[in-house]
Amino acid sequence: MMPNSDLFTKEIDERKEETKYTKRDSDLIIKDTNINIRLMLNAINERIEYIYDREHTIGHSYSMELLKKDCNTKTKLDEIFRLNIIPLLAEYFYGDWEDIKVVLNDTNNYFISKKESPTYVINQKRKNNEVYTINSSFSSDGYINIYQTSKENDEK
Repeated sequence: MMPNSDLFTKEIDERKEETKYTKRDSDLIIKDTNINIRLMLNAINERIEYIYDREHTIGHSYSMELLKKDCNTKTKLDEIFRLNIIPLLAEYFYGDWEDIKVVLNDTNNYFISKKESPTYVINQKRKNNEVYTINSSFSSDGYINIYQTSKENDEK
């Protein structure tokens, strides 16, 4: 089954104990932010498809928990990205952090940053590997930047 981000145009009907989805008029937006989950997943998956292949797109199941009443928070989204999405991308791209940054449209180091010069490496005559780290916190702007095109950014 291919990822289906259209599921995020639905919401949980809490009148029943079982999970039931009802049609919504709008996309799933993370509470107290403007982060649109459907647009974000579509952008990530389109980039993965062009850089790698269609078989490695991010499934909607990683984000389904955001549909639950108390889980529609940026904190939960941060957890999903830190524990699931970014490690999965690192596996797909064999630790090529530049490709991962392209997939996340991470031009401003919202998610991943290059580590400073190492303290204990003393041989400066050789070219050292570039080492990256996942940031300790993510901003809402970073998530929105994933699906905003450069044209949309220029208009702001």
